[in-house]
Amino acid sequence: MFLYLQLPAQDRKINTIHLENISGEKGFLLKQVSTKMLAIVWLSPECPLCQNYTLTLNQLSQKYHDVLTIIGVFPGDGYTKEEYLTFQKKYAISFTLLTDKKKLLTTAIHATVTPEVFLYDEKRSLKYNGAIDNWVVGLGKSTKKATISYLDDAIVHTMDGAPASPAYTQPIGCFINDN
Repeated sequence: MFLYLQLPAQDRKINTIHLENISGEKGFLLKQVSTKMLAIVWLSPECPLCQNYTLTLNQLSQKYHDVLTIIGVFPGDGYTKEEYLTFQKKYAISFTLLTDKKKLLTTAIHATVTPEVFLYDEKRSLKYNGAIDNWVVGLGKSTKKATISYLDDAIVHTMDGAPASPAYTQPIGCFINDN
């Protein structure tokens, strides 16, 4: 599977960043996405928020399978292949999972926490960045359930050719560390 992420000129350097799948196979370039939208979400196997959001991400991946590709990216080299595979199996992940061991993509896109999502349209212009929804209101603080699904709303707006509103929300989660 090869993916292509077309970004503004200053960010096009990520087109040549090699990533690995979670089994350790190298050679994944963000080169071609056959869907009209791409969502990249930063994950960590031990982040409780990432664990909790796997259901939502799986549901969105299924709901919009014909127009959206979701890619989960594990930044850094702090985890083993076995930990990634266990995470995938435990949470029945139905979308692509990749590793960014040197954090080249993470740095290029300016991801800061897990889970944080970046949604791109068919021209690979950034349409939304931030939290998945408003369930989490602070570290260790959440509401009973989300009342606003930022990512889902941004997907619908993008499909309709309208700007996402909001286009940015403050992501809350585990900071991406230096591993």
